[in-house]
Amino acid sequence: MPEAVERRPMGPDRHRTPLQRERQRRGWTLEYVAEQLGRLGWKSADPNAVSRHERGVIRRPRAPVPDLYAKLYGKPVAALWPDDGFVAWLEVGDATEELPELAVRHVGEADIDRIRADTDTFGVMDQRHGGGHVRWIVVEYLRREVAPLLHGTYSDRVGRELFATAAMLTRRAGMMAYDAGSHGPARSHLHQALQLARHAGHRTLSAHVLTSMSHHALDLGRTREAMQLLHAARQDAQDAPPLLAKAAAMEARLHAHLGDPSACEKALTLASRAFDRSDPAHDPEWIANANEAYLAGQFGNCYLDLGRADRADSYLRSALDGYRPDYVRRRAMATALLARAQLERGELEQACLAGVEAIDLAVRLKSRRALAGISDLQQRLEPHHRERPVREFTEHAATLL
Repeated sequence: MPEAVERRPMGPDRHRTPLQRERQRRGWTLEYVAEQLGRLGWKSADPNAVSRHERGVIRRPRAPVPDLYAKLYGKPVAALWPDDGFVAWLEVGDATEELPELAVRHVGEADIDRIRADTDTFGVMDQRHGGGHVRWIVVEYLRREVAPLLHGTYSDRVGRELFATAAMLTRRAGMMAYDAGSHGPARSHLHQALQLARHAGHRTLSAHVLTSMSHHALDLGRTREAMQLLHAARQDAQDAPPLLAKAAAMEARLHAHLGDPSACEKALTLASRAFDRSDPAHDPEWIANANEAYLAGQFGNCYLDLGRADRADSYLRSALDGYRPDYVRRRAMATALLARAQLERGELEQACLAGVEAIDLAVRLKSRRALAGISDLQQRLEPHHRERPVREFTEHAATLL
């Protein structure tokens, strides 16, 4: 059965979007608006699509649909989408390119399974090659393969699964953009992933996205925003111990960054306890990367920022032992951190050897985050630039930086 058209009571005006206000002021139904948009030229208009546009589930639709809404309501496009301050993946691409018509089609389980399988493949490609190599492939896939399905018809159950699956892949696109250093698109994709997850009614997935958003915010130095996002993530992750552990570990990273060892240790304890309650046999597959190796890497990062190189060294080695061989980016970043820990322990030659190993991994990637780790290490080695191991490291790094 097609998804039932949602009809909500009018409620306070401030809680309605401009599209909802314009329609409800006129007393029009969703069906009537879809019919009028069809007459204006949007051949595949239907009440479900109109409802999704009104609720902001799909941000500004592709041209010429916004102009048709503007013509119907006698309002400029900017008045109907006043907060459309980012380019969502539904819009990214060459504006002159002729895209296929968004024909309405029925969506089933096979479509969901295909997107999930492809999402897993993209995830492996991301870890193996870096976000800069595969980001545009994912964005194009979202536009061409996923967007038409969101405009399709489906049962309530399939609709929830579809939006959750779209949220997972959109989150991946956001993290790829972050890894490539494209922070504006990263924020946009992550925000849209959160919208999709919430529309699916998937709290644990929302927590996953919120934690990713906090990671990005922390890297940009937006510590207050990161803390707010983590608070929301922990609220949504209460029933998912691995995600609660991941959010707590990221909060520990934040406290370590701010130089608060007491708060950091408290968050690390929470992360450990939450992880101990996890049950891999019952956890969703997409939480699988929040494993013991991941947690060890986060602990190592924290202790390094707190100036406790001995503990950082131990955790980082444990993380590297547990990472999959094809997780090249994760291994490159952890190896660069291990080199930093060794340097802080006074082990200059070992630090340079680990640094060279990190470079050999990073050259296989297109990842600004991996490059940042190598660059940071090079700056820390600069006071020792006359030493032979450092000169050799610097020569090796010149091929990458």
